[in-house]
Amino acid sequence: MVQVTFEGVRLNTEPIVARKWLRRTLLEAETISKLSIRNSPPTGRTYLIGKGRRKHVASSPGKPPRIRSGNLWKSVKGELLNDFEGVLGTPVKYGKYLELGTRKMEARPYLVPALRKAIENNVDNFPVLQFVQFKKYKQVT
Repeated sequence: MVQVTFEGVRLNTEPIVARKWLRRTLLEAETISKLSIRNSPPTGRTYLIGKGRRKHVASSPGKPPRIRSGNLWKSVKGELLNDFEGVLGTPVKYGKYLELGTRKMEARPYLVPALRKAIENNVDNFPVLQFVQFKKYKQVT
Protein backbone atom coordinates (compact mmCIF):
# COMPACT_ATOMS: atom_id res chain seq x y z
CA MET A 1 0.00 0.00 0.00
CA VAL A 2 1.23 3.48 -0.78
CA GLN A 3 0.37 5.63 2.18
CA VAL A 4 0.71 9.31 2.94
CA THR A 5 0.86 10.15 6.62
CA PHE A 6 1.09 13.54 8.20
CA GLU A 7 2.77 14.66 11.36
CA GLY A 8 3.15 17.89 13.24
CA VAL A 9 -0.57 18.22 13.86
CA ARG A 10 -1.16 19.46 17.37
CA LEU A 11 -4.38 17.92 18.58
CA ASN A 12 -4.60 19.17 22.15
CA THR A 13 -8.02 17.82 22.85
CA GLU A 14 -9.90 14.74 23.96
CA PRO A 15 -9.16 11.63 21.88
CA ILE A 16 -12.82 11.26 20.86
CA VAL A 17 -12.87 14.80 19.40
CA ALA A 18 -9.58 14.23 17.57
CA ARG A 19 -10.79 10.89 16.22
CA LYS A 20 -14.03 12.41 14.91
CA TRP A 21 -12.16 15.26 13.19
CA LEU A 22 -9.59 12.89 11.72
CA ARG A 23 -12.22 10.45 10.45
CA ARG A 24 -14.14 13.29 8.75
CA THR A 25 -10.95 14.73 7.23
CA LEU A 26 -9.76 11.35 5.91
CA LEU A 27 -13.17 10.58 4.41
CA GLU A 28 -13.19 13.95 2.69
CA ALA A 29 -9.61 13.44 1.43
CA GLU A 30 -10.61 10.04 0.02
CA THR A 31 -13.55 11.63 -1.79
CA ILE A 32 -11.47 14.53 -3.13
CA SER A 33 -8.78 12.13 -4.35
CA LYS A 34 -11.29 9.91 -6.15
CA LEU A 35 -13.03 12.91 -7.72
CA SER A 36 -9.71 14.35 -8.89
CA ILE A 37 -8.90 11.05 -10.62
CA ARG A 38 -12.36 10.75 -12.12
CA ASN A 39 -12.40 14.35 -13.37
CA SER A 40 -8.78 14.54 -14.57
CA PRO A 41 -8.70 16.11 -18.04
CA PRO A 42 -7.46 14.07 -21.04
CA THR A 43 -4.60 16.44 -21.86
CA GLY A 44 -1.58 14.11 -21.93
CA ARG A 45 -0.14 11.57 -24.31
CA THR A 46 -2.46 9.38 -26.40
CA TYR A 47 -1.62 5.71 -26.79
CA LEU A 48 -3.23 2.37 -27.63
CA ILE A 49 -3.70 -0.30 -24.98
CA GLY A 50 -4.80 -3.92 -24.87
CA LYS A 51 -5.39 -6.48 -27.59
CA GLY A 52 -8.28 -4.49 -28.96
CA ARG A 53 -5.91 -1.49 -29.19
CA ARG A 54 -8.23 0.79 -27.27
CA LYS A 55 -7.25 4.46 -27.34
CA HIS A 56 -6.33 6.01 -23.96
CA VAL A 57 -5.43 9.64 -23.30
CA ALA A 58 -3.28 10.10 -20.20
CA SER A 59 -3.24 13.11 -17.90
CA SER A 60 -0.63 15.84 -18.15
CA PRO A 61 2.27 15.90 -15.68
CA GLY A 62 1.21 17.56 -12.43
CA LYS A 63 -2.46 16.64 -12.91
CA PRO A 64 -4.13 13.66 -11.20
CA PRO A 65 -3.92 10.40 -13.16
CA ARG A 66 -6.71 9.50 -15.56
CA ILE A 67 -8.80 6.37 -15.10
CA ARG A 68 -7.58 3.52 -17.27
CA SER A 69 -8.79 0.34 -15.53
CA GLY A 70 -10.46 1.84 -12.44
CA ASN A 71 -8.25 -0.14 -10.03
CA LEU A 72 -6.48 2.91 -8.61
CA TRP A 73 -9.66 4.96 -8.36
CA LYS A 74 -11.52 2.19 -6.51
CA SER A 75 -8.64 1.42 -4.14
CA VAL A 76 -7.99 4.86 -2.58
CA LYS A 77 -8.88 4.66 1.11
CA GLY A 78 -8.52 6.82 4.19
CA GLU A 79 -8.01 4.83 7.38
CA LEU A 80 -7.67 5.66 11.08
CA LEU A 81 -4.66 4.12 12.80
CA ASN A 82 -5.59 5.40 16.26
CA ASP A 83 -7.22 8.46 17.82
CA PHE A 84 -4.51 10.80 16.56
CA GLU A 85 -3.17 9.19 13.38
CA GLY A 86 -4.53 8.20 10.00
CA VAL A 87 -3.38 7.32 6.50
CA LEU A 88 -4.64 7.98 3.01
CA GLY A 89 -3.39 5.53 0.45
CA THR A 90 -3.83 2.71 -2.03
CA PRO A 91 -2.58 -0.88 -2.19
CA VAL A 92 -2.13 -0.59 -5.96
CA LYS A 93 1.61 -0.88 -6.67
CA TYR A 94 1.72 1.72 -9.45
CA GLY A 95 0.01 4.29 -7.19
CA LYS A 96 3.40 5.27 -5.77
CA TYR A 97 4.84 5.89 -9.25
CA LEU A 98 1.89 8.05 -10.25
CA GLU A 99 2.02 10.08 -7.02
CA LEU A 100 5.79 10.59 -6.96
CA GLY A 101 6.82 10.12 -10.58
CA THR A 102 9.83 8.16 -11.86
CA ARG A 103 12.97 8.87 -13.85
CA LYS A 104 10.94 8.55 -17.03
CA MET A 105 7.58 9.97 -15.93
CA GLU A 106 6.66 13.14 -14.09
CA ALA A 107 4.40 12.88 -11.05
CA ARG A 108 0.63 12.91 -11.26
CA PRO A 109 -0.20 13.61 -7.59
CA TYR A 110 -3.60 12.64 -6.28
CA LEU A 111 -3.09 11.84 -2.55
CA VAL A 112 -1.21 14.79 -1.04
CA PRO A 113 -3.27 17.48 -2.83
CA ALA A 114 -6.48 15.77 -1.65
CA LEU A 115 -5.22 15.54 1.93
CA ARG A 116 -4.14 19.20 1.93
CA LYS A 117 -7.53 20.30 0.58
CA ALA A 118 -9.43 18.20 3.13
CA ILE A 119 -7.37 19.64 5.99
CA GLU A 120 -7.96 23.19 4.70
CA ASN A 121 -11.70 22.49 4.48
CA ASN A 122 -11.85 21.15 8.04
CA VAL A 123 -9.42 23.46 9.85
CA ASP A 124 -12.27 25.74 10.98
CA ASN A 125 -13.96 22.76 12.60
CA PHE A 126 -10.86 22.09 14.64
CA PRO A 127 -9.28 25.39 15.79
CA VAL A 128 -6.37 23.87 17.73
CA LEU A 129 -4.80 22.62 14.51
CA GLN A 130 -1.43 24.34 14.33
CA PHE A 131 0.56 23.03 11.38
CA VAL A 132 0.92 20.06 9.08
CA GLN A 133 3.94 18.63 7.35
CA PHE A 134 3.87 15.46 5.32
CA LYS A 135 6.13 12.53 6.08
CA LYS A 136 7.79 10.64 3.29
CA TYR A 137 5.75 8.19 1.33
CA LYS A 138 6.31 4.57 2.00
CA GLN A 139 5.41 1.35 0.28
CA VAL A 140 3.67 -0.93 2.73
CA THR A 141 3.12 -4.51 1.65
